[in-house]
Amino acid sequence: MAGVDLRHVLLDLLPSSDMTERCRELRIHHHLEKIIPDLWAINAVIWDATMRAGAQPDVEMWMADEGAAIRDATIRAGTQPDVEMWMADAGAAIADVQNLLDRILEWPGRAAAPSNPLLRSCLGIRVAFRLSILQELKEMGRRSKELVRRGSALDLRKEAMDAMDPCDEEYSHVLGEEVVGRDKDRDNIVEILQQNQSSSNGEPFVIEIRDEGSYRSFSSMGKTTVARMIYHHPWVRQHLHHRIWVDVSMDLDSDPVSIGREFARCITGESCDHLRSHQAMWLLVNERLGQRRYLLILNDVYHDDGEEGLLKGKWDELKHKLLHVGGMGSTVIITTKSASVFSRSLDIHGCRDYLLAGLSEEAWIKLVMREALIGSEQDNTCSINFLLQFAEQQYETLESSPLVAKTLGLSIQEHRELQSLVNLKKLCLKKLDELPSTEDARALKLKDKMFLKRLALCWEWWDTEVALATNAALLLHEQVPKNLQPSLAIKNLEIVSYMGQKLPSWLACKEGYLKYLREIKLINLKKCEMLPPLGQLLGLETVEISGMESISAVDDAFYGGTFPSLETLVFSEMPMLERWVKAKGEVDMFPRLERLMLIQCPKFKELHVRLPSTTSRSFFTLSVWLNNDKLLSSEFVGWQKLEGVDELEISGCEELRCLPPGLKHLESLEWLEISRCNNLMALPDWLAQLKSLKCLVVRDCARLSFIPERLKQSPPRFYLTIEGCPRLEL
Repeated sequence: MAGVDLRHVLLDLLPSSDMTERCRELRIHHHLEKIIPDLWAINAVIWDATMRAGAQPDVEMWMADEGAAIRDATIRAGTQPDVEMWMADAGAAIADVQNLLDRILEWPGRAAAPSNPLLRSCLGIRVAFRLSILQELKEMGRRSKELVRRGSALDLRKEAMDAMDPCDEEYSHVLGEEVVGRDKDRDNIVEILQQNQSSSNGEPFVIEIRDEGSYRSFSSMGKTTVARMIYHHPWVRQHLHHRIWVDVSMDLDSDPVSIGREFARCITGESCDHLRSHQAMWLLVNERLGQRRYLLILNDVYHDDGEEGLLKGKWDELKHKLLHVGGMGSTVIITTKSASVFSRSLDIHGCRDYLLAGLSEEAWIKLVMREALIGSEQDNTCSINFLLQFAEQQYETLESSPLVAKTLGLSIQEHRELQSLVNLKKLCLKKLDELPSTEDARALKLKDKMFLKRLALCWEWWDTEVALATNAALLLHEQVPKNLQPSLAIKNLEIVSYMGQKLPSWLACKEGYLKYLREIKLINLKKCEMLPPLGQLLGLETVEISGMESISAVDDAFYGGTFPSLETLVFSEMPMLERWVKAKGEVDMFPRLERLMLIQCPKFKELHVRLPSTTSRSFFTLSVWLNNDKLLSSEFVGWQKLEGVDELEISGCEELRCLPPGLKHLESLEWLEISRCNNLMALPDWLAQLKSLKCLVVRDCARLSFIPERLKQSPPRFYLTIEGCPRLEL
């Protein structure tokens, strides 16, 4: 793959001491350095290009088992011919660069220069070779710049962590900005290193970072990234004098000597390829290193349980050399790449395991969102909230690795296939007033989201905006919810701050469309002129209606049928509501109603519906939070309709100075609670005549100063609780 080959060029071939030496002999090092920035720029966009060309094997592996919608989105990426052509050209250019560098390394150098004057004409070969290399480098530079230009034109996204040498000191800033959710792991491992600085046996401390065991783990949890964070950690840089990073391929590169050479090169800063014997190489390391501490990171060691003996033998050979170099507190960190998800840890005596778990839900979702939104000009809050809900759901079903999070985010970012994510269970769409058009609402295809159970549709209007809105604007506003029709599987629906005069027709569909709906909340629908016929939604258990300022009556428009399953009903912040009329006929409208709440309905004065139903056997609670002086007068009609109330809560009624006489009709009342009625001055004598009353609770009534003696001297069955009433003397 192009990305792997280019990283080999950038991290292995170009920095090698042999390459440096050959380039200086040929006097081409300045020419070669000119193309390196463009090569890093190409490397930075290969991940995005690979994803858009649909050719990432790690991605294919986890997509084989997860998320058909995501997989389909990525497959569709393969239909981008311009990106595929760029990938092909980049692959060819990288291969040519590698071939050129191999030829430079194979050039024999000055050691092979002829000393015989008769053969000095052979030096012309060296000149010709140099001119040929310079010509090819010039062409490579041109091709690299062209690839960078084309990549920019294709809007290929740059990966900051792939844009520079990860051993460069500036890379620490990149890690700080790019890595999500691994600070705790970094700090944990550094703390382990600090605790093992005074090893008593003189051996280097060894720690293996490996993925936490999981039968589903097909992608790395980010071991190399964590190792990079440790490599650049300030404490490590201060206390470990030399840091050596070795990318190890299969079985310790099949030759521990190569690791030793890299170790020696990092310590000495010189090429050590001329040292052919172990003894000479490690003598040089020991001489230069002395008693200074080192950190050696062996990254990506391939671990196969079936060949564990071979790996252990090679490790023992390397460790034998490491024992004789460096000071106390030297450390070796090994990151492993296992052949199987069931692989055990390395069988290394004294090695400490560090199991790297997946990202936390918060970090994983943050990474998905960042990848999906980087470079996007779309600031539609509706889509962002849609994406957030989707990411939260996917965390529960996909692996929690950073690779999966990045891939998922990038897939969405490239294709914006939000409407195809069919597995959503919960969704909150906010700021729908900023939706550019009704077509954007239709594009979400909520009706096709068969797994969607909870839906909130939220607008954010200011009163001044509503007042200034023209009829034409409000009419257009009414078209949006028509195109946000949910699937028939919806169970919870919330509509907030919708400013249309009419609710969408799908809410009043008589064909049993919303037969699974259990809860509905209609909040702050200030201009809505009519209650929807919720009685025909036979499965409803909870209804909350609040802030519908234009509604003056609860009538047949609301019923539409009976409410056979309704248990909780709330009317609040209804400034114009005056009457609640009974339905036509004598049917029981609310046979299972257990709780009714009336909150801040200041004009409410007529109740003509018997609550609870005569057939109800449930304990019924009425909560009244009203600033309503009509409760105190004969104007209020309806207390006799509440004779079946078992529990009454009166709260926050500032107009209440004494309890309304109509409460005498509550013959079944067992519990009465009065709170925050600051103008209530006395409780009436007749309250003690309610034979069924078992408990009276009075809280935070600042002016209450009198309770009848008959209540104070009530029999043992009666419970009286008084709290926060400073004027009352018991």
